Amino acid sequence: MICSFILGLFPLNIDEQNNKIYKYTNYNYLKKFLSIELTEEELKKITVSNFMTKDRIFEEKSYYIRISSIDSGVTLKILKILFFTKLTNGNLKINDLSFRIHNIYHSGNWAKQLNIDELISKDLKNEIKLRIVTPIFFKIGNEYINSLEPIYIFKNLIKKVKESSLNEHFILKSIKNFNINRVEIIESNLESREIRKLKTTGSIGNITLIIRSSIEEEILFFNVLLYFAFFSGIGYMTERGYGCIELLQD
Repeated sequence: MICSFILGLFPLNIDEQNNKIYKYTNYNYLKKFLSIELTEEELKKITVSNFMTKDRIFEEKSYYIRISSIDSGVTLKILKILFFTKLTNGNLKINDLSFRIHNIYHSGNWAKQLNIDELISKDLKNEIKLRIVTPIFFKIGNEYINSLEPIYIFKNLIKKVKESSLNEHFILKSIKNFNINRVEIIESNLESREIRKLKTTGSIGNITLIIRSSIEEEILFFNVLLYFAFFSGIGYMTERGYGCIELLQD
């Protein structure tokens, strides 16, 4: 089960010393919390978003984090830990704050389950629009690259698919036949965002990708990979919340 879900949290010990909301740090705390049952390799198969809020400091109200997993076994382990914590009134610590888990949501714009068979049964698209919510960037060797060339996007997604439960699906056994050179960006509206910790930049905004192919198998992979990207993210450090994307409907 490749899926994303929303974790509803309520802060318990707010004071002026520990109420700031930091970005791209939640993965570190969830990793520590989940490592009681998950290995280092399993923890690489999840993504953890920033708090889904415009607030800069915590108040006494509910906050939400999105967690995605690209591995069925990992998903089940995470849900087991979270439900047990909720049922036993345990706390989750993020930064210097303790949070009570008040709910786990499995449906909504950001909480979904990947169903490849349902996707295959639909009309597949040669053209797909994406909204890049948090900065996408790549690491090639020792260099950080701020580019949305299809070669970077799809090589990254294929690598992530091979590390996921989706790799077991018979449809993807011949993914090596997918020709990235047939994919182009035909429209983009992008902005650059500084990533201070790494002294680099990433891109956010909207792009439209098209595959110039009439081969049904290639069109299928094009759709599957971008649908998968909703759960995996695109680029480097997606586990920390970078490279989060949304598929836009026409």
